[in-house]
Amino acid sequence: MISYLCDFLTGYGAMLALARRAREGGSYRVQVSLCQSSMLVQRQALIDDFAAAPVT
Repeated sequence: MISYLCDFLTGYGAMLALARRAREGGSYRVQVSLCQSSMLVQRQALIDDFAAAPVT
């Protein structure tokens, strides 16, 4: 489950930039990281037992 959530969060960052480009024009550089998405999930306590998350 954690990998799906990290994929979603990482893709969401890119989609925000695309939506902004569509509204305002211009170009944007987006740096996204699956690792940082995972760390966000851990810091926000979105998963109760993060230590038991499966390793893929």
